Parts: sequence; C-alpha cells; structure tokens
Amino acid sequence: MINNKKNKPFYKSNIFLIALISFFALFVFLLKQNEGYTFEWDQSDDASKVFSIIQQKKPLLIGPRVSSDNGFFVGPYHYYYLLPFYILTKGDPVAGSYAVVFINILTTLISFFLIRKISNQKVAILSSFFISICLGKICWNAMYAPLIAIVAFYVCYQAIYNKFSFPLAMFFAGFISNIHLVPISLVPTIIFSFFISKNKPKIKDIFLGLLCFCIPFIPLMVFDLRHDFLNLNKLLLMIFGSKNIVNNYGKYIWLRSFWRSLNIFQLYPIVLERLLSLLILVISPFIFKDRKIKILIIVWILSPLLMLSLYKGAISEYYYSMVTSLIPLFLSLIIIKKIKNIMSFIRQKQTQLQIVHLFHKSAIREV
Repeated sequence: MINNKKNKPFYKSNIFLIALISFFALFVFLLKQNEGYTFEWDQSDDASKVFSIIQQKKPLLIGPRVSSDNGFFVGPYHYYYLLPFYILTKGDPVAGSYAVVFINILTTLISFFLIRKISNQKVAILSSFFISICLGKICWNAMYAPLIAIVAFYVCYQAIYNKFSFPLAMFFAGFISNIHLVPISLVPTIIFSFFISKNKPKIKDIFLGLLCFCIPFIPLMVFDLRHDFLNLNKLLLMIFGSKNIVNNYGKYIWLRSFWRSLNIFQLYPIVLERLLSLLILVISPFIFKDRKIKILIIVWILSPLLMLSLYKGAISEYYYSMVTSLIPLFLSLIIIKKIKNIMSFIRQKQTQLQIVHLFHKSAIREV
C-alpha cells in the first residue's frame, strides 16, 4: 500500500524541537555555572535532610522552613525530588546541581508544549528560549516557580474554556502550596478562573475540590498531630501576629521588592530592563482578545502585590516570581504579533504595487 502523505522534515519534528530546546536550556545553565556552584545554608540544610532519609530510611513529613528561622514548614516534596540525585551521586553535594539541570530542562520543555496548546508553535518556541534564559542555577525550593507559573497559567486558561477539571486543579493548588510560600497567590487566582468560566463548578465538584486540595497537606497534618500542632501554630502566628511585628523595612518595601524583581534577564542597564518588563506586564492584558483572559491576567498580576502589601516583614524579590515568570510568554506574544503585523503590512504594500504595475501595463497596451 502506497503512503501518499509526505514525511515531515526532521527539523520540523517534535523530536528535533525537544532536542534543540533541551540543548539550549543545558547550554544556558552551563554558562551560568561558570560563575560557580552555590552551596550555602539552604543547600546544606536540604542535603542534611535528604541524607537523613537515606541513612535512617525514614520518610520526612515536613519540608523547608518558610519566611524565617522560626517560620512554619511547607510539605516535604522538595526533599523527595532531590532524593534520587543524592542516591545516584552517593551523597555528593553536586547532586543539587544535577537537580537544577533536570528541573530547568523540564521547565523549558513543559513550557513549550503547554504554550503551544494555548497559542501556537512559534510563540511556544520563542517563549521556551526566553524562559530558559531566565531560569536560575541555585538548588532550593524556590527553583520550581517558573514551572509552577506556566502550568498554573495553562490550568487557568483551560478552566475558562471548560477544559479542565476543578478537583484536579484544586489538587494542583494544594500541591504547589506545599512547595513554597511563593505560589500561594495562585490559589485564589485558580479558583477565580473557574468562577468566571461559562459553566461554573457544581456543588459536588466544589466539595470534591476541597478534598483534593487537602490531600497534599496530609504529611503536614500527620506531623502536627504528632507534635501538638506546632506547624499550624507557627502559621497562625505569622498570619495574625504580623501586626505586632515592628516594620524596620519601610512602608513600601513590597513595592520596592516588586521593582527589583523585574530584572529577570539580568540585562544592563538594569533600570531599562525593569522599565521594559513593567511595560510588558501593563500591556499584557491587551494582548488577548478574550475579555475573561484579560481579567485573569489582571488578577494574576495584582494578587501577589495586594497580599504582600499587607505583610510587615522583609520581602525578597523572588516572592513575585509567579508574576515575572510569565514575562517571557507575554514578550513572545508581543514579538510574534508585531512580526505578523509587519509581514501583513509588507504583503499589503506588495499587492498595491502589483495592482499599480498591472494598471500601468494595461494603460501602455491601450496607448
């Protein structure tokens, strides 16, 4: 039987794109690693916790601390991600570097496939390259932020068009809440995306969603039951006791931290890149035609700003990574859109010139 379909060229295949994107992500990481491998307090603490799992052969129920040395704990999933790398390297601290390489490549590839689903292949390729440039080299539980942001945006985008399960989305929201404090701002945003959808979740889905949200918290619940609700008390102290914290950082520390977070590409001059990033975020809602997507992006950007404006302590720049992680996507959409407009303008002018040329040619024949 003869196959009349033409074989797709290899350079257009998914395998080639996956290899190209992976290679570029690895290349960027190796360039950054030339500056040295970071192994400080966070990395040594992670290593000691993972060593305890390997040596004592007992699972951990809590993960890294949040906010301060006396803060509450998130879930232990970061340690279990690091576990196979430490096992393969026989406890060598360089395992953290391999863990970052893997998560960076995974982030770049998943970003490509998800963005391609909500946009097109050109935007996906350009976005994935931009994202790989922005990814860090430090191994800690904040390194998952770009991956979480892209997946969460995909979930919200699909939820608006009734193409995603509410219980599954809530399980995802609960899971990312156990990775770091940073993704907490996405929880209300994810819920909001479902309630601006045409077909809102039914009562049964809401109850099931609440159950699914709680499932990733089971290790922390077990820990609290064993330790007189130590972790829960620390969380409540941070929320309700923040009013008693003396603010030594200034009234607008949250705004200053947001401004500093906009230097995601590490370009110079720094101020120019921050202004450009801010401009991209301001115009990002207008990139999309759908009104609901516009509203989603506005809520997405404002949520962490509003939440962190209420906090009285020190605020690091990476707390805004849920917002800044989408800048590569928005930038790619703007670039591709502008290129399309330019090409359309050029084609229009060429058509006009051809018409004028044919008109003159016809006029000469008549003469």
